[in-house]
Amino acid sequence: MTLLEAGTPAERKAMQLLVALGTIYEADRLVPVSSVHVAGASYAIVGEAGRRFLMDFSATAQVRVRTTVNPLGMDTEAWQAMGISPDFAARQADIVEAYRRIGAEETWSCIPYQIGNRPGLGDHVAWAESSAVVFANSMLGARTNREGGPSALASAVIGLTPNYGLHLPIHREATVRVEVEPDIHGYEFSVLGHHLGREIMRGVPFLEGIEGSEDAWKTFGAALATSSDIDMFHVKGLTPEWESANAEGRPTLRVRQEDLDRAREDLVTSDTYGVVAFGCPQLSPRELAEIAGLMGDHPPRVPVWVFTSRAAADQAAEAVRQIEEHGGRVWTDTCPEVMPWPEEGDVGTSSAKAAVYLPKLCRQRVFLGPPEELLEGGA
Repeated sequence: MTLLEAGTPAERKAMQLLVALGTIYEADRLVPVSSVHVAGASYAIVGEAGRRFLMDFSATAQVRVRTTVNPLGMDTEAWQAMGISPDFAARQADIVEAYRRIGAEETWSCIPYQIGNRPGLGDHVAWAESSAVVFANSMLGARTNREGGPSALASAVIGLTPNYGLHLPIHREATVRVEVEPDIHGYEFSVLGHHLGREIMRGVPFLEGIEGSEDAWKTFGAALATSSDIDMFHVKGLTPEWESANAEGRPTLRVRQEDLDRAREDLVTSDTYGVVAFGCPQLSPRELAEIAGLMGDHPPRVPVWVFTSRAAADQAAEAVRQIEEHGGRVWTDTCPEVMPWPEEGDVGTSSAKAAVYLPKLCRQRVFLGPPEELLEGGA
């Protein structure tokens, strides 16, 4: 008897979904996964239908592998201070309870790889959340497609995923070489990612002539995946699979400073802003310390909202204290694109991903710039 026949209702539904996906994409088999990262946790995103599905599904489901979960639509401990309504908070709490019941870790974070769920080279995983997917494939050498919330959840319950796409070595080879002419620093990694996503759209870029920290590549990948269907990149001399990427002979794309300037201009929808939002993706402990230092050197003129995971905030407690001492507010469990903003307005951000999603999902106009400029400016 298989899970299609003898499993719980949730297991049968999950297996049916995975088999259907495997059939559609002509996978030769289902492969075991070492971890899962699930999207679809914010009530602002999944709505009432999603809440009811999760409550029903969780009644007969239990995860088989390590499972982390994306941000919620609110800070679970400070939702009232965010201006969240009691009705929204109650419905969001139902979703929290559903994930708790199936045994998922209550991470509420889009950066699972920076708070403990860090797969190794060659590990098959089933991750949703585009920025996490591109980081896992590129920086860690793990293997995952860009799963939707339901398919990732199905893999969590079954422990398997269809073997197609980026699970196969052939699809992980470079398709275009990218030569970056200007020196890239800070928030420009995010702008570069947005530009390359729009120019390339799909495939696997191979970058040369650029260096950066893990956090820089995190923001690059988030913007790249937001503006395209790209779920993996290589960086010469850095990423774990660059030597096997077969980049020689691929077409070359050159990036000049004017390309980055134009990409930034295209993302700016407001010349002013009444609040600054940092943390899309959520900030790491190191980034929290950087923001704390910047706020000390550049006292903000408008409110500053900083988004991170609760685990990262605990690790960087002193930085959190300093940020709030300088007038900022640190929110955990959520991020700016999946929370219900109290009203329409203008937001300053250093994230190209946020600059794409805030107007689309949250009715916010955006000014995009480096953190120090954001802190010194405003409405």
